[in-house]
Amino acid sequence: MADAPNYNRRLLWKVSGESNVWPNYPTQPTPDKKSRLFVLETEDVTKHEFSCSAFNASGSKLACSDQRGNLYEFDFKTFKCEIVSRCGVKAHCLCYAPKHDDIAVALNNSAVHIYECGTFKLLSTMKTPHQSSITRLQFAEIEQSDASEPKLVLMSCSSDMIVLWHINSNCQQLQSLSHQHAIIFGLISRQYQSIVTCFSNDRVSFWDWADYTEKFEIYYNNKQALKENIGHKRLKLICGDIDDDKGLLAVGGRGRFLYVWSIAQRLLLKCIVLPATVKHVMQIRFLPQHTASIILVLGDDGQIVAVSHETLCIQFYIQRSAAFIKSFSVSGNNKKIACVLSDGCVEILSVASLLKTYMNTSSSHC
Repeated sequence: MADAPNYNRRLLWKVSGESNVWPNYPTQPTPDKKSRLFVLETEDVTKHEFSCSAFNASGSKLACSDQRGNLYEFDFKTFKCEIVSRCGVKAHCLCYAPKHDDIAVALNNSAVHIYECGTFKLLSTMKTPHQSSITRLQFAEIEQSDASEPKLVLMSCSSDMIVLWHINSNCQQLQSLSHQHAIIFGLISRQYQSIVTCFSNDRVSFWDWADYTEKFEIYYNNKQALKENIGHKRLKLICGDIDDDKGLLAVGGRGRFLYVWSIAQRLLLKCIVLPATVKHVMQIRFLPQHTASIILVLGDDGQIVAVSHETLCIQFYIQRSAAFIKSFSVSGNNKKIACVLSDGCVEILSVASLLKTYMNTSSSHC
């Protein structure tokens, strides 16, 4: 890619004559007011603060873990909250299996537990080879080359390696992948049949999930353009997410910038500038199959911005005056957002209500 002309910072920068990339300033955010459905909290929040959460595929259940390793499940149909297990060790992340709602949880001792749906029976305990904390768990059904039934795989990711586990085969370890560079985040892409890794050198690699060979990588190497437009020669990525349906990759890290890539074209489409209170982007999540093309972004200011990467309209803005948001999860049906707050509670919000608030004020903000 040829060096870009030195445009004014507030103008749009043309790349390959196709895309407006640098920098895109979205409309001002609209705070939400009546979107909260309810709040989940333990009996003694000072001793049992929630640390992470995850929805099942249908959005009918929410699993949460507190700082002492107690695992809970809330059912939105019966409005009952049950204790799944008292693990005794703090959990870093958790996720649901795609079909049977089994719960996988990664603990501070690098072990992964899987609990059966409904009965909460401990199905498996996997002692992983991870040397650092597991930061992500993800289930995926991987197609077989012989057209047999897909195998259910669980990916565990830490900064030192990614490990794949064959759940259908007594949770045996399929493969462990490590690299000379630290792993910033890992994902599984169904559309590209790949394990996706972002390394500390800002390169995002797609690895074939069958033979583990590298298919391609996405990387922006025009350091001069980065220096002129974001003030640094490196992105220093922290987090990312993939929209398989639209073939998009969104990443963020140091600075208040959100980078949106076309995976098929290996092309940086947009650099979106977030509100000035954001110094680092901590978590990114697409709302898949949503007409507004929304990306949820959690900044280090403890607030969530929902921005449309197509129109650059901020759809809604989640902020709390008494607490900041540490992490969030989104239901598979795009109806609910669960925010883990710094005061130890989990707040459940309605996406439809958030969008309705935006629609009522869109005339003045778009």
